[in-house]
Amino acid sequence: MRDRIRVRTRLTRVRAGLTRLARVRDRTRVRVRAGLAELGCRLARLTGLRAGLVGIGAGWTGLARGRDGR
Repeated sequence: MRDRIRVRTRLTRVRAGLTRLARVRDRTRVRVRAGLAELGCRLARLTGLRAGLVGIGAGWTGLARGRDGR
């Protein structure tokens, strides 16, 4: 019985670690998106709204595909 309990606690610990990793990943993703939006806004101010919006769009699609907006 003790072995079963140990296995169970180990499993829960592993699961907790995985969820923590997932959370950290989500946070970094949000940060990256915020950074992209900020860059897009600055570009918009510098080069006109249209170019900035295009830049934001490129960044978003790149993130969705897992690339850096190329």
